[in-house]
Amino acid sequence: MDRKQAQSMIGKYVMIEKGDAGAYYGILQQIIAEPRTPWKGIVSIQGIVSLPILTEDESDSIIEQFSYEKGETVEFDGGKLTALLNDDIPSTFEESVIQASKKRHEEWDYEIEALKTKQALLIHFLSSSGYDLTMFSTPKKTFSDAVTYTFHHDGDRFILIDEEENRLDLEDCPFTVTWEVQNKTRSGTYEGNGVFVSDEGSRFHPKDGEMFKIDKEQFDPYYILRNELEPAALHSLEKNLDHFGVSHYDLIECHNSLLSQLLLAETEKSFKGVNFLTYKGSNGIILVQHHYERTLLHYKNDKIYDRFEFTTEHGKRAIATYTNEYSL
Repeated sequence: MDRKQAQSMIGKYVMIEKGDAGAYYGILQQIIAEPRTPWKGIVSIQGIVSLPILTEDESDSIIEQFSYEKGETVEFDGGKLTALLNDDIPSTFEESVIQASKKRHEEWDYEIEALKTKQALLIHFLSSSGYDLTMFSTPKKTFSDAVTYTFHHDGDRFILIDEEENRLDLEDCPFTVTWEVQNKTRSGTYEGNGVFVSDEGSRFHPKDGEMFKIDKEQFDPYYILRNELEPAALHSLEKNLDHFGVSHYDLIECHNSLLSQLLLAETEKSFKGVNFLTYKGSNGIILVQHHYERTLLHYKNDKIYDRFEFTTEHGKRAIATYTNEYSL
């Protein structure tokens, strides 16, 4: 923006480019245009266009603090200022921060999906080249991949509370948890009455305030869906996915409606609906409609029905069903 254009922008919105420190917008209040020197502009800051970049060192990642606050008046070199259309401007400083944060979050989501695609391509390459995937192991998860809880006895209930005060009732808790006993990490499940059982069969009676961890992966809807399936039903799903040249690694979207029903149900014992699973392989998109019926029973095995309908983007289809003996 040159001096002449800057004169016409007084009282209007301009954008300030700050490089790694982000970008801001404000109202151009005055220009300083002395002869034979670069012009400058005085701007009243109104909001943020883009956040500062994430800086990383050996131990941490940091988003730098904003350079300016709402209403702050700052002098800038004219070369850093550009005109900004009113249609692009949030109504408040706070709204601009949220809008810029959403944009950054979407950019990171895109980067994450790109990395997942690369991982899936690697797995597919190994599989199609005849390599034994059982020999392929991913790096062991660290505690940063887990949610930390503390154990509490609340009246007649036993609960876990995380760092954000979210409560997890241990009654019928399906998750695998880890804890430490005598400097050794144990993994196991909740048995009842405030007692946990390790994978080795030893029982642990924690005191109030004892620390537990749950792998974040266990909260993933697709992970929960796979673990909810009977082994035979899961095998049927995996066999058909393999037939179409994809695997669990190729999943790009999971809509787990059964999980939503279970979370909202209080006394309901019967559940019926459809889960939608989308995979992307070298031959394109495969959509799986998982029709399910569940009836929870107290004194015998639950009634279970699963029907998987596979459809490729080229119109190829397959159907697989599973029922347990009580569903017949």
